[in-house]
Amino acid sequence: MYREHKHGSSNSSLAGAFRSAKKCRANNKCTENGSGSTGLGGREELVSPAMVEKAVRRLMDSAEGEEIRKRAAELGDAVKQSVMEGGAIREEMDSFIAHITRQIFPSQI
Repeated sequence: MYREHKHGSSNSSLAGAFRSAKKCRANNKCTENGSGSTGLGGREELVSPAMVEKAVRRLMDSAEGEEIRKRAAELGDAVKQSVMEGGAIREEMDSFIAHITRQIFPSQI
């Protein structure tokens, strides 16, 4: 079943779409004209192969797609930096672990 995915690049989204199509065929849950998709409103919608092709072409062959890939790469770099030693998420996690450790083992610290 095709679902809206927000991955790091159009290539990973395309790979996810192919995996979804393969699973759909394996489970025999595909419709004849397309696949189901949950839209932003949470309702089921039919996604035709033409709609998928149009979206993939738009992301691969346009300035908009290039901008999306650029933003995804920047976001990926920011996430990697935040989990590295000294990064914001790493510091928050270390602080949380220290807090929990003090609560569980107060006499050992």
